[in-house]
Amino acid sequence: WTRVATVGGGRSDSCPADPFSRPFFFRDNSPELEVGVTYHYRVVAQGDGEEASAPVRTTPLPPYHAPLIAPADEAVGVSRTPDFVIGHPQLAGEADGAAYILVLWDTLTGREELVAWYTLDGAFLFVEFGTGPDGNGIPQGEALVYGFPQGVFTVFTDTAGLLDPNRPNRIPVDVARGRVTLPYDFDGLAVLPQLQAFRTYAWQLWVSFAYRYEDGRVSAYSIHTWPSTAAPFRISRPGTEVFDFTTGE
Repeated sequence: WTRVATVGGGRSDSCPADPFSRPFFFRDNSPELEVGVTYHYRVVAQGDGEEASAPVRTTPLPPYHAPLIAPADEAVGVSRTPDFVIGHPQLAGEADGAAYILVLWDTLTGREELVAWYTLDGAFLFVEFGTGPDGNGIPQGEALVYGFPQGVFTVFTDTAGLLDPNRPNRIPVDVARGRVTLPYDFDGLAVLPQLQAFRTYAWQLWVSFAYRYEDGRVSAYSIHTWPSTAAPFRISRPGTEVFDFTTGE
């Protein structure tokens, strides 16, 4: 073991659930960390003696990029209830899943933020293509899509029937091609039941990041876009590309 940091210097009985609110924590951003290399960590508490924790591990992920596919930029005659297709290169990056928030901008009839639709009203939509029992527990070739709209755990797609074999799959996935299709208003939270005819809208990913499980816990993230410095990352990344499209009749 090699010491990478010393934190603390006092005693505390406080241990909030949010790790960033705890009195002592450390984030390893060392430039020596390499993608695909597994690193093990343990904490050694020091006082009158020493007590070492059980080790945990992490394997840094490569950069993650989820491209916008359809509706294409500057497309015309688009359906008033379009399907939004994004690339989901989770398996190529050896991640166990990725989380998204899609935003549809409307500069004329949107709500106060000029938004016609935030998927799940701003909650993460988690997409996990199967990486087997040593990964996310989903069989390879299958997928699970879920989220917590308005704080309620909701499964939108479960191709393996892990949670409910009779549940309809509301979000189409293409595991082989690495794509996810978000039908307009699949969550029932869009401002309008359908878009206006012959109007131009813009869409982009507001949040996009991949993650990996290690020993039953999320141990690594790769951030594509993140709009703020709020938890869980305390950093921000620029917004993704914005695709304009115009509806038809």
